[in-house]
Amino acid sequence: MKHVFQCQAGFSTIFAMRSSMPVRELFIHQNKVPVTVEKSKRLRSVSMRISPQGLLVRGPTSLTEEEIQQFIREKERWISRHWTRFSLEGQRRAKAIEEKRLFFYGKPYRLVLSLEEKPIPLRERVHFSGNQLVLHIEQSKEKDWQKELREWFLFQAKVVIGKRLAEIAQHLRCQYGTVTIRDQKTRWGSCSSRKNLSFNWRLVAMPPKVLDYVIIHELCHLKEMNHSSKFWSAVGQIIPDYMVHRQWLKEHGKEMTYILDEDFLPGQQGENPLPSKRGSGKGKRNG
Repeated sequence: MKHVFQCQAGFSTIFAMRSSMPVRELFIHQNKVPVTVEKSKRLRSVSMRISPQGLLVRGPTSLTEEEIQQFIREKERWISRHWTRFSLEGQRRAKAIEEKRLFFYGKPYRLVLSLEEKPIPLRERVHFSGNQLVLHIEQSKEKDWQKELREWFLFQAKVVIGKRLAEIAQHLRCQYGTVTIRDQKTRWGSCSSRKNLSFNWRLVAMPPKVLDYVIIHELCHLKEMNHSSKFWSAVGQIIPDYMVHRQWLKEHGKEMTYILDEDFLPGQQGENPLPSKRGSGKGKRNG
């Protein structure tokens, strides 16, 4: 039987045989992991996927409880490794949300809302005051503060990433097609066969060296459209310590903009958990 593993974790289980029902609990290294089993006549192989929500095992209707347990035992270390990572990400997320913290170009800031009487131009929507990132928004848009701030981040990403890309490409004598800055859930960047480049706007929150790594990574794809040893050799010639930045991105990339996630708001939809103040219209704003 074919096995497939995907990452989106003493061993003991609580099993009740109901397809597509999250009625199982898996204990690995004293961690409780929710387990869902889905069976279908259309499936011919067994697959496993793990996410922050738990473990999903999918297989044909002939899949037995014994086979499920054996399948999970064989991948115990794999499950444990990824579940531990998800747990750490959850702790970092909770801390970032509690501290109202986000990052811009690698520096941490505490987000504060400044409510204004009049509409604020995009370029003037944010200013920095010490360790605070102050978001100026019209009072009527207080509940839409995430949307307003994401728009500003997207605007800044187009400026910062575009400028840095041009500088690095000129230095490396690379030519590329169009450049797009977008909201990508699973990728930091991409390069098409037509040499068009795309970058995740969240990169503007990363430290400069990490941003440079992603840019160089995609520029190297202009010549090598895969992740072969030849490709990584090309990256290493430009950034000898690229593995440091690659690993940092895997471990910390998501936490840079947790506060801008659509599911950040606790409680009722539209609730504003952020410190806010009435704007005075004064102070230098960065755009």
